[in-house]
Amino acid sequence: MFFGELDDKSKKPGFSNTKHYDSLFEIGETLKYLYDNGKYNKMKNLDSNKLNDSVSSLEIYKGNKHTQRENFEKFVQDIYNQFK
Repeated sequence: MFFGELDDKSKKPGFSNTKHYDSLFEIGETLKYLYDNGKYNKMKNLDSNKLNDSVSSLEIYKGNKHTQRENFEKFVQDIYNQFK
């Protein structure tokens, strides 16, 4: 849906290849490492509603200038605008 044609064959296909590629790739690699090495905690109480509440929160966390909702909406908008 948000994935354009992969111009750079050195990049891994399957997710954003826009300006967010590097940051998303780093997050993915970190998550893969943590999962592969058992360095994570299962969150049995995390469900789609709680996840949605987190990314749409109006709270501004330490070190941020915008709410989580603003950050998430900007992220999605940047991806969408790449393919207008």
